Amino acid sequence: MNLIERISKLERLDQLIRMRATGSPKELADKFKISERQVYRLLDEIKNYGAEVHYCQRTQSYVYEVEFRFSILLGSTEKYKGGKKYLNINISLPNFGSKRKYLGAVIS
Repeated sequence: MNLIERISKLERLDQLIRMRATGSPKELADKFKISERQVYRLLDEIKNYGAEVHYCQRTQSYVYEVEFRFSILLGSTEKYKGGKKYLNINISLPNFGSKRKYLGAVIS
């Protein structure tokens, strides 16, 4: 799964959690067309960004214990080094304990 697909899945997961519409892990896997194991990995990832998520038997959905909003701010800068053009992509995930990931790619 590439970066854009992963971000898209995390945003969709956040939306379904807020709507209390995830369904069971199997149903969620079917919605995303991924395995249940990958669903648990996505849940772990969103938890790593500060979300407190649990499965609610009553609503048959994952829910946030504390209000949480997953949002991504993308920015990029171009640099030249040794005759090559580099694109630095900055991903900021603002939340309670803001984490940042920086990725770099060489553009031919």
